[in-house]
Amino acid sequence: MTAPPTAPVSWPRRWAGRHPRLVDGAIAGCVFLIGIPGRLHEAGDRPWLWALDIALAAPLIWRRRDPVAVFAVLAAAALVQWVLGVRLTDDVALLVALYTVAAYESRRNAIGAAAVLEVGVVLAAFRFAPARGVLASFVFLSGLVAAAFFIGTTVQTRRAYLAALVDRAARAERERDQQARLAATAERARLAREMHDVVAHSLTVVVTPTYSGCPATEVIEASIVTALDGAGLGPTQIRMQRAPAWTSDWITAAGKAKLRGYGIVPPGPVDLARGAPLRFVPRAVAPLVCPRCDSQDTERLAAFGATACKALWRCRACGEPFEHFKAI
Repeated sequence: MTAPPTAPVSWPRRWAGRHPRLVDGAIAGCVFLIGIPGRLHEAGDRPWLWALDIALAAPLIWRRRDPVAVFAVLAAAALVQWVLGVRLTDDVALLVALYTVAAYESRRNAIGAAAVLEVGVVLAAFRFAPARGVLASFVFLSGLVAAAFFIGTTVQTRRAYLAALVDRAARAERERDQQARLAATAERARLAREMHDVVAHSLTVVVTPTYSGCPATEVIEASIVTALDGAGLGPTQIRMQRAPAWTSDWITAAGKAKLRGYGIVPPGPVDLARGAPLRFVPRAVAPLVCPRCDSQDTERLAAFGATACKALWRCRACGEPFEHFKAI
């Protein structure tokens, strides 16, 4: 079974997919670095602010392992920050945690995390914003919360959609393989029934015509029946089978040798994968080897000979015409 086709992925995404812990560690480091400039000016007499920075950044390393627990730890750290009356830029970690919950957890957990963070927005707006800027601060922070929530839910929806497509393709391929096995089983059963008829009742000859519209089909059937019945192998029954269609690749090496001995150049192999192209503009054809003198100095006189499956050629060396059986 072949894997369903997938869209090409850039190398940064492939690398990030193989090293999720390193990516999360880098995100936590970036969040911590964001708060360093402010801490350098404020942490002189309050060194415990560094511990609060670490408490807001470090849990992001495990954000994908347990998104809800990481969000709860960050929310608790933010609550401590609010109680102490400290404003930290590391609070951006809460948006990252909310995005992670929305992207990897159920919709119920995502809505709950968004509601908790919205309560924090209200508390922060009333405590840290100026008296005339409470509404503006609330709207701005609520917009950030909504953006993190909807980006996370969109990522989860897209991931679920892609997983459904992959599952549907795999299921369709399994069904196709199953149908192929059932068809093969049915074909073996049919052949077994036919062999039983051949052995127990009569001789059945399966004939595939080289040309489905050949007017000599009935004559060929009558000749086969006459020959086999005359040899005492009858009664003979003829079953005409048109699928799979006859191809010149079925001609054996002995048959091709007889064609050449009769003066007809046998066909080459047929490339079933490529098919036979339609030619609207005449093109040069490769020369054939003359079946009489083995010369390659030959030319095609006509694309069709006595029948549509043959072409008429002439050898310039010996001057004799000959026919070429086309690969069909």
